[in-house]
Amino acid sequence: MKKSLFASIAIGLLLGVAANAADITWVSFHDTDGPSGAAAGAGLTDASDIGYTNLLSANGHNVTRFLTHEPLTGAEIDSLNASDLVIISRAVNSGHYEPPGDWNTQVSAPVLAMSGYILRNSRLNLTDGGTMVDTAGPLTLHADNPSHPVFNGVTVGGDGSVEALGNVVTENGALQRGISINMANLAGGSLIATSTEAATAGGPVIAEWMAGATVNNGDVLAGPRMIFMSGSREADGVTSETAGFFDLTSAGETMFLNAVEYMAVPEPSSNVLAIVGAVLFGMVRRRR
Repeated sequence: MKKSLFASIAIGLLLGVAANAADITWVSFHDTDGPSGAAAGAGLTDASDIGYTNLLSANGHNVTRFLTHEPLTGAEIDSLNASDLVIISRAVNSGHYEPPGDWNTQVSAPVLAMSGYILRNSRLNLTDGGTMVDTAGPLTLHADNPSHPVFNGVTVGGDGSVEALGNVVTENGALQRGISINMANLAGGSLIATSTEAATAGGPVIAEWMAGATVNNGDVLAGPRMIFMSGSREADGVTSETAGFFDLTSAGETMFLNAVEYMAVPEPSSNVLAIVGAVLFGMVRRRR
């Protein structure tokens, strides 16, 4: 009995590890942890968004960088669809996501988008407009869906108030321009959290779309989508390839990692399955 109990616990732990480790494709100006050419010319020595990929790696996820561009080839779409989760960084050219395109209708993998600019009705059409406003202070939230798993481990007040997700940051010797919020209405999605920061109050910060949802231009989404607004806008007068500096608070980190876990649906690795199989085989032999 003790051996069987031990085996059951071991299997549970192994499956838990497998469930928490996702294969993530990170879409960015920077296809390595080093800066793009334009970002290097502006003085960066690392990818502007490396803080996020480092956080994901530190939490056991496998991250592969993918250069933002258009159009996507069939092989690239297949590669994206093989991911447990695709994250489109704040550090992208929004023009790579304008219709007609494949992101809505051909990418069936879960996608988490971090840039308000790519949500616009001239881009992915996840909203019905294009008004963009940058935060001027800490991005505090109202929980529109306070029971959502994205808030696990985060205090949500009785009035729906949530502590700050992110801050305006100074990086590379310059004050960045806050988190860019698309102030238009969602098209086909469900709000999870909205901004209560003065400049962007009411703007969607976290939201989700189910596979099969219809967005503003009539596209039917091939897979689930989530938006999670984070990553700084580049300093005034500096190349946009320096956008996306890490700006999360500790509560923001928790919500971001919760969002990643919620959206990613990884398959157990072959090594984990082999170990679980060996444990089960041993249990069967002992029963005989």
